[in-house]
Amino acid sequence: MSLFTRQPKTQPSPWGEAAIEGDVASVHLGRFRGVCIDLSWPVGSQPDTERVEEVRKHLLERWDAALDFLGVAEFPQELPVIVPESIHFPADREKWEMSFFYPKWEGWWMVVFRGAEPIEHREGD
Repeated sequence: MSLFTRQPKTQPSPWGEAAIEGDVASVHLGRFRGVCIDLSWPVGSQPDTERVEEVRKHLLERWDAALDFLGVAEFPQELPVIVPESIHFPADREKWEMSFFYPKWEGWWMVVFRGAEPIEHREGD
């Protein structure tokens, strides 16, 4: 046994065993339109099951709303595909976030929702 072998930290959740990295817990939420999407939350503030299931039930509509909010139709042709990577429920119980990335570039976009409405976005690389 090596002294340097570390077991990943995990915690149980209603969606399966969540991996802990720093102060964020995450678990695979499922595959939507062929894309695996993760669910994450701050350790110690797991989202309500009802909130997650509401987003999951309407995920494809929220995905389309987020793309419209980002103005993807106006993106340059060199960015033909952006896909959601994760859904995050921050400690603020009024909001949740869907993050997108472009597979051939290190860029990302995040759309913040209040309920079903996209209200702001952030981007970075």
